[in-house]
Amino acid sequence: MEDSMNRNQEKKFKIFKKKVPSNSKNDIKKIIIRDKNYSFQAISKGRNPKSKALYEKLVDIHGKTIRYTKTTFIEYNRILHVKDKIIDTYIPVKEAI
Repeated sequence: MEDSMNRNQEKKFKIFKKKVPSNSKNDIKKIIIRDKNYSFQAISKGRNPKSKALYEKLVDIHGKTIRYTKTTFIEYNRILHVKDKIIDTYIPVKEAI
């Protein structure tokens, strides 16, 4: 699908790219989701070789951030926890899936 982000979405993408950890800046994905909303995703490798974190920001057609989470994985891609980066709180794993 064609990448056709508007100015407000582009602005949010630049902010997302600036704020994710430096070891994930070269592999950021922009995914078009329903109704021209976007999911920006970046994976940061953890200190432990078997761990990683997925940063994901959902932005609507107007450029408003709908959700911004950090999902931490441990070995075998098991979710350790999910953190809501907007309200700075952890989401119980059963609710996050």
